[in-house]
Amino acid sequence: MSFTKHNAWEKRFPELCHFFECYLNNMIFEELGQGETTEEITTLMVQNQFRTYSKKVLEQLSELIALIKKGKMDADQFLKEICSEKLYEYDHISTLEWFEIIEKILKENVPKRKKDPLDPDDFED
Repeated sequence: MSFTKHNAWEKRFPELCHFFECYLNNMIFEELGQGETTEEITTLMVQNQFRTYSKKVLEQLSELIALIKKGKMDADQFLKEICSEKLYEYDHISTLEWFEIIEKILKENVPKRKKDPLDPDDFED
């Protein structure tokens, strides 16, 4: 993994890169108890983050998927450049399909309105 490429992606998709780094940590360190399936891990990560962060992850992932579908980016190359670990659990589907599954889960789980009056992100709206 090239740090230059990784840093470029972090500048363009900061929350999304952070999300995938945390996601991989959950996959590698199972003792964290953050779920085992894509749905479990993604849902728990959304529940454990502020609403604005989760919305930004969803927006950046949707942008990434659109670029991949237009042929302007390669999903596998993107994942390889931001993550040094291989996700063997998802070899049966394409990286784009995996991204779309995560996008669907995010759409279903990102809060649409304020839930926690103490959430500092809720003061931005």
